[in-house]
Amino acid sequence: MTLWGFGPWILLLAGLLAIPRELYEAARVDGATPGREFLYITLPQLRPTLMVVTTLQVIAGLKIFVPIYVLTSGGPANASLSLYFLVFQKINQYKLAYATTVGWVFTTIVTAFAIITAVAFRVRRDDA
Repeated sequence: MTLWGFGPWILLLAGLLAIPRELYEAARVDGATPGREFLYITLPQLRPTLMVVTTLQVIAGLKIFVPIYVLTSGGPANASLSLYFLVFQKINQYKLAYATTVGWVFTTIVTAFAIITAVAFRVRRDDA
């Protein structure tokens, strides 16, 4: 029902095209294999792009709404309920304080994940 869109692929392609060819040429002159080129040139150069793509894809996954609404409306015994859909349900039930609290929890989870991702990818200002 859902498909990973072209956005992440375009971001990754742009990140790959931004890597200077001279780095690969220098690695080949030094005798690096394609695997070592990927490990020591491509991945470190793509680190900021991978962090952004990972963060955006996880946020998109957490915000899943339409498939839940169309297919199951939360599923049997709320088995397919997401935080995003829960906010929608509580707003429809006029439980606005509950919906606001769940929204803040969602925001906290997304913020925590973004921080954890930045630390895991070790993206610093001087890397960009």
